[in-house]
Parts: sequence; structure tokens; C-alpha cells
Amino acid sequence: MSSPSDAREGRPGELFSPRTLMLVIAIGIAAFAGMLYLQLFADPDDPDFQVGATTYSSSAIGHKALLETLRRIDVPVIVSRFRSGEKAGSGSLLVLAEPDDNAIAKALLGGFGNVPRGLLVLPKWEGRRDLSKPRWVRKMDPVSIESVERVLDHAQIDALIKRIQGTFTIEMPEFGGRIELTDPQVLIDTRGLRPIVSLKGGVLIGEVRLGSGRQWVLSDPDLISNHGIDEADNVIVAVSMIEKLRPSSGVVIFDETIHGFEQRPNLLKTAFELPFSIVTLSSAVAILLAIWGGMMRFGRPEPGQRALQPGKVTLIRTTADLLRHASRRSGTVELVLTRYLRAQIADMVARLNGPRGLSESRQIAWLDDLANARRLRSQLHPIAAAIDSATRAGSTEPGRAMRLAADLHAWKQEFLYGLAKGSSDR
Repeated sequence: MSSPSDAREGRPGELFSPRTLMLVIAIGIAAFAGMLYLQLFADPDDPDFQVGATTYSSSAIGHKALLETLRRIDVPVIVSRFRSGEKAGSGSLLVLAEPDDNAIAKALLGGFGNVPRGLLVLPKWEGRRDLSKPRWVRKMDPVSIESVERVLDHAQIDALIKRIQGTFTIEMPEFGGRIELTDPQVLIDTRGLRPIVSLKGGVLIGEVRLGSGRQWVLSDPDLISNHGIDEADNVIVAVSMIEKLRPSSGVVIFDETIHGFEQRPNLLKTAFELPFSIVTLSSAVAILLAIWGGMMRFGRPEPGQRALQPGKVTLIRTTADLLRHASRRSGTVELVLTRYLRAQIADMVARLNGPRGLSESRQIAWLDDLANARRLRSQLHPIAAAIDSATRAGSTEPGRAMRLAADLHAWKQEFLYGLAKGSSDR
């Protein structure tokens, strides 16, 4: 049951007091500020904060530039973080760009030959974060050749890796331009791989002959990475390569589970992960406050107000109640009696078509003369005199005031309806 302080704080019909409502608003503002902070100052483990060879990364070795380029030319693109192999059907192109050496990557590479359309981009660089600019790399180091060849082994591609020193330009009219690569990485001793673009006796782009689908291998990721895509016509060739592999109106799926970003669809788990955990917490607090606010409203119901019934009895009872409550304030009882007397005199004069412009004393005399003419027992003058006396005294007891009001009502009833009906409820 609510306390008097709660009643003072809230208004009728409100679920929360103003103080509780301000608390709920403050929690909501704090949750929004927390989400904004996490968006601006993300945790280093967040995908968008990575400096690796991913589509999330805006660093030199990332692939975000290619992703945004495809989107801007209206190529449908999906960044997949769960079961990418199952999503890759006959109407899509699966891109495995520079996979890590993890279990998910090994599983996807093992089924690469069964993908209807696929592009495997071999790894080449690993970067060290620039602490002054956390989204950039401070230094790029080449991945060991052994690590790259393990990726080929997992994909069941029989080939070796060779790195060539120098900067090379290759004309590729079938892809719409020429490319420029520095210290390129190529495939050699290839078996079961058809060369599409060759460089210095090695294979830069080759087609895998493993299954019934169509799978290509790009040996050097500099063609699609952020730091190399703006060289010469690299971006045109990169987009053309994807367009040649992508089915008509098909979707390009960039897999990110190969970089450790698998995200299983678990709503409950997501609700308790940042930044969504802030919203979950604030919602829980708001629900608890709502329950608490509802519980404080329970208890014994307050007594209802007595319904007002039409008629003179209601008027008399209301006047009596006013007199009873008004006895706590000096002068209020007398004021109520005086106004009640004047109201009754004005009502009677109007009912009886009395003369206008008379003073109150002359109105009383006129009513009494009319009462004598009708041979009525009650007179108004003694009642008016008693009320005037009580008003001058200024300390009328509630009981005496109620008797005077009752006498005035009885006089009016006798005047209007006769002695036999003087006490009837009219």
C-alpha cells in the first residue's frame, strides 16, 4: 500500500512518481551513451577494429576497399560469419580471402573443390598495429612460405609458392586493364591447375581442376588489398575477376569464419554481449521498476465517494458536511449559514414573484407578511435573526449551525407545501 510520501510525489493515475520516472530516463540515457562510446572506442577484439586481412579491416592489408567498391556498383555482397559453405550455392560466389590456420578454415578449404563457384586468395602479409592509429598497421611482415603452402595442402591444390623481387606491370585486356604488383607471390610446379594469368613463369591466377564447379586461386592478395587495389588498374581487374566468376545476378559471399569471426545465431547470448548487454541491463531495470511501481499500488482500496443523488436531501446533507468540516476554520460556519440564508430568500422571492429591488430585511418582512396571510405557523424573521446573531458572534458550534440550517429548510418546506408536508424530503 502506498505511503503518504508516495502519494505526494505522484498524481492519481500515474504509474511512477516523478523521481522514479527521472531515474528510468537517466538509465536510458546512460545506456545510449554507453553504446555510443563502444561504437567510437571499440574493443580491439571487435571485427571492425582489426588490422588483419579481413573485409572488416581498413588497414593496408585489409579488404574493406574491395567490399565497398562492389557495394557501390550494386553487386550484392554478404559478409558471412556462420556456415558459409552451406550458403554457397549455384547462384553465389564464395570468397575465401587469406584464410588463417584454424579448424573452421581447414574445413572450408577441404571442401573448396565442391563449391559451385569459389575464389581462394592466398595469404601473404601479417601486420603489426600502429598504437598511435589503432586501425592502421605500423609494419607489414611476409607470412612464411610454409604457412601459405599449408593453405594449398588443405585445399588439396598441388602447387608451391615462389616470391619474386621487384615491381611488375602486366597487361590484362581480358580483365579490362593492367595490374601493378610489387614483390609478387606466384604459384609454381602446379599440377591440376590451369593458368589464367601468368607472371615470370609462375601462375598469378589459376583455375582449380578438382570438382565439377568453377574455382579460381589468386596467389597474390595485393591485387585486392587496401594498399594495392589503387595501383594501376588493379581495382578494375579485381572487380572483373569477381564478375567473371560470379553467376548472373549472383551474390558474392565473403567468409569471415576463416579469420576467427564465427558468430552463431544465438539471441540470448547476443543480448548479454556488448554493446547489447547495456540495453538488456537497462530494460531489466525498467521492468523491475515497473513491477515495483505496480506492487506499491496494491493494498486495501480506498473508500469510494458517496454518489450524489438529486434532490433537496442531498443539498441539506452536503451543507451539513460543509458545516462539519468548516468548523475547523474560524468564520467558515457563519459564512456558510449566511450564504445559505441569502440563497433561500432569493429563491423564495423568485418563486413567489416578489417585488424587485427590496433589501434583505424588507424581503424577509414581505415573506413573513405573506406567511401570515396564508396562516402559516413558521416565521422567517426569527431564523434570520438567529443566523445574524451567530454570524456576529463568530464562534457558532456545528450542532447549532446545523439546527439553524434545518429550521430554515423546514420553514421553506412549510411555506411551499404546507404544514403536513413540511418534513418531507423534497
